Amino acid sequence: MIKKDEICTLVPAAGRGSRLGGNYPKVFTPIWKSNTIWDIIHNKLLKIASNHCLVLNSKVYLEYQNRLDDKVNIAFQDDPVGMGDAIFQGYKFWKNSKYLIIVWGDQVHVSDDTLRKIVNTFDEDHNDQLVLPLVKQESPYVEYIFNKDKLVKILQQREGDKTSRGGRSDMGVFGLSTKNLNKYWNEYIDQQKLGSMTGEINFLPFLSFLSTEKNWKIKKVEIDNVVESRGINTPEDLDYFRDLYAKENSL
Repeated sequence: MIKKDEICTLVPAAGRGSRLGGNYPKVFTPIWKSNTIWDIIHNKLLKIASNHCLVLNSKVYLEYQNRLDDKVNIAFQDDPVGMGDAIFQGYKFWKNSKYLIIVWGDQVHVSDDTLRKIVNTFDEDHNDQLVLPLVKQESPYVEYIFNKDKLVKILQQREGDKTSRGGRSDMGVFGLSTKNLNKYWNEYIDQQKLGSMTGEINFLPFLSFLSTEKNWKIKKVEIDNVVESRGINTPEDLDYFRDLYAKENSL
């Protein structure tokens, strides 16, 4: 059984969230009363891990540090060059943990059950493995392509790829073993695989690199509730979850 102190969680949340139209950085946007996106995500992560890292813009940190638990480690990403860079800015905080669970900083509705399934799916040898919750989407923004047990490609609409109706998408949540992870990331970025539209070194294609080039074990976790995969990217998303949490907390 995987122990809480063997796991580090990481939430990359350095974005300003300007598309939401508010005055808050995205991760500190209120959802229900005084509970922010960060509060809701962090309270869930406390149930599965003892070590935690939040990646912020340094200016945001200075403004909001009094809102943070002093036991949460803070890494900084001031140059928004991609999620992969954000994750590895936190390397010094997760390198001594056996397992790393990443949750995008807008995935407010990931369930306790999904997080627990990730923990329970890890092999205890903590060698070269990716636990990947997946859900079928009517029109996926990101689509995962497999050939048997290999994750051969990840299509991204943001990079101009065309995805399939009913394709399998991620939940914005990923579980990885940490052994060799930093080494393989450095090998990957040395290849300078830039996104065709964004010009970023994207994190998601790194996952297929781990599968095809490094023979990592991919452990798929099928999730039925598509709402869990919905992030907060627009004012409409924000209104949806505010209404949802208001209803849930009034029951």
